[in-house]
Formats: sequence, C-alpha cells, structure tokens
Amino acid sequence: MSDNTITAIVVTVSGAINAIWRITVQCAAVVAVAYFGYKSIEWLAGKTTAADIAIKFLASVKVQTIVSYTFGGGGLIYGYYQRRLRKKRVAALAAYAIKLEQHINPNRTSSNINPDGTTRTDEIL
Repeated sequence: MSDNTITAIVVTVSGAINAIWRITVQCAAVVAVAYFGYKSIEWLAGKTTAADIAIKFLASVKVQTIVSYTFGGGGLIYGYYQRRLRKKRVAALAAYAIKLEQHINPNRTSSNINPDGTTRTDEIL
C-alpha cells in the first residue's frame, strides 16, 4: 500500500471515531439532563415551594398579555438600536460628505449642521 492510501484510511477511520464519540457525548448529555430533571421533580414532589407559587402566578397571567408585552418591549429595543445605528451612520457619512465637498470646491462654505446630522438648537423655531 502507498502512503496516500494509508493516510486516506487513517483519516477515514479517525473521522468515523470522531463522529461516534460526538454522538455518544450528545446522547450522554441528553440522558444526564433527563436524569437530573427527574430527580429534581422527585425531590420536590408533594412540597409547596416558590416554584409552585410562581407556576400558579404564571398560569393566572393570560398568554395574550405576555405576548403583547414581549412584542412591545422587543419593538422598543429594536427602535432604540435602529435609531442609534442611524445616528452613527449619519455622523460617518456627514464627515465623508464634508471632506468630499471640500475636495470638489475648497471655497465652499459650511452649512454649520451638527456633526451628528442634527439641526443646531439656534435654528429650531
């Protein structure tokens, strides 16, 4: 057998061993999670705990309310990050536009807009 053939066999066998090992570890993790979940439920059986009180509270809250608050909060967070991104982009593009305008016409006067693209406070009516 040539060295290339032996190398190919070794690579194939090591890949198979790696795949078997990966599947074994994943299955062991699933079994461990199931076992510890079972043991925790068995230990809490028949006891009134904070978890029991929390489950009763969450059961009384309507799913519709939770979904509406989740989407509303998500919309606020999305809007905040979009506004922040827009301001950063405007600031970056404004600096580029000023540089480009000065390159094209060095005698051009500035409009005195703030560097972040917002209107100056003395121009607001």
